[in-house]
Amino acid sequence: RFPNGVMVHRVDAYQLSTRLFLRGLGRELRRLRPDWIIVHGVLSLIAPQVLWFAVTTGFEGRITMDDHRSAGNRRRSFSARLACWLFRQVVTPLLRRKCHDYVAVTPETVGILNADLGIPSDEIRQISLGADHRRFRPDSVTRRLMRERLGFDQSSIIIVYAGRIEPAKRVRELVTAVKLLRQRHADVGLLIIGGGSKGYCELVRDELDSETASRGWSV
Repeated sequence: RFPNGVMVHRVDAYQLSTRLFLRGLGRELRRLRPDWIIVHGVLSLIAPQVLWFAVTTGFEGRITMDDHRSAGNRRRSFSARLACWLFRQVVTPLLRRKCHDYVAVTPETVGILNADLGIPSDEIRQISLGADHRRFRPDSVTRRLMRERLGFDQSSIIIVYAGRIEPAKRVRELVTAVKLLRQRHADVGLLIIGGGSKGYCELVRDELDSETASRGWSV
């Protein structure tokens, strides 16, 4: 339990391709008997787990599904299109019976959920991602100190990636793109913040050879 009263219950997580499966999630939900369940990612493996719990227990609470899908992470391969078609035929009817609250972070996400998964646009709320302006604000002193600490020049343009370091986020591709950019603009730097599987993190580091990693990069 955190000081603010929030309780955390941890279950084992298994990664299947780019998706996470939570072992024992249904058991924990049955034990906790929540009033409100929030699921991140309509196409996640967690969504069917929550739906199965809701169907088998007669759950009458609120289920909210939020989604961050965009054209950039929308897969268009045959297998991806087949998965969306199967989801639309099998899961979407059940989803709409149990979930009446969908949250999309952009208007583009609303369109994708409607086109790919068959969720009516009028059932989707669009709420943009926000930030605490009291915490994230320009601060010249902190800016100078952090650049000194991380080894960046004060005049450099820094690109920041903050998030999970995993194949689905295409962090290696970001490193490659910035390396190409630095061939024309040497004052561009890259800061990577986050964690992930040891193997993929090592692959990202391998993209930073000794020459480019010596200046303008921080992981």
